[in-house]
Amino acid sequence: MKIAAGKGKNLVTYPTQNTLADQLKIVSRLIAGGLQTKIYYVTLGGFDTHSNQVNAGDTSVGSHADLLGKLSSGIKAFMDDLKAQGNDNKVVGMTFSEFGRRAISNGSRGTDHGWASPLFVFGNAVKTQMIGKNPNLKDLDNNNIKLQTDFRQVYASILTDWMGASEATVKTILLDKTFSIYLFSGSNRYWVQKLKFREQTSKSIQILQLVKPFWNQINLMAVSLIYSFLI
Repeated sequence: MKIAAGKGKNLVTYPTQNTLADQLKIVSRLIAGGLQTKIYYVTLGGFDTHSNQVNAGDTSVGSHADLLGKLSSGIKAFMDDLKAQGNDNKVVGMTFSEFGRRAISNGSRGTDHGWASPLFVFGNAVKTQMIGKNPNLKDLDNNNIKLQTDFRQVYASILTDWMGASEATVKTILLDKTFSIYLFSGSNRYWVQKLKFREQTSKSIQILQLVKPFWNQINLMAVSLIYSFLI
């Protein structure tokens, strides 16, 4: 790692006072230096906003907006750096959180723990701009936004279509269930395959799945966020 850090160089200026950007700066340098690590894990905390998530006078600003600004500027600098190094086609990033947020304010200008939250997947190989529909705030379940996409669908797609894991291996990891979602495209061809979820409904659904994996690309970078989402 020390050798890779010595060989690698950052080619863009990263934002200051941004802990996520600080971590991504190191990751980019290690990638440029030739470190063959497949997964990098960085974090951005502060999203457990039970109170003062927004300002009383203007709900478009506040601690939540500040955190999203750090997320945005950190990832932008990271991707710009990868592009300057010629590594931007080799990296896919993903955000994940241990919980979501409820859609209704709790009365303290904050939100409490809930079911759903956004999940971002970014990188040149990601071609699907949006999966799912805008949440219906008139159709909530105990103030929770109803789930549309299982996070395991995203994990399965990245494991198989980006990292090259076999479907059998991913199925074992996901406790004998099959999940997939359409994230990547490009020069690859697709086919429609019927997969059966072994859930209570046992419904067959049609999904799009990649034929060729991106397993020869090198790095998946995961961003762990204690993430909240205020509508």
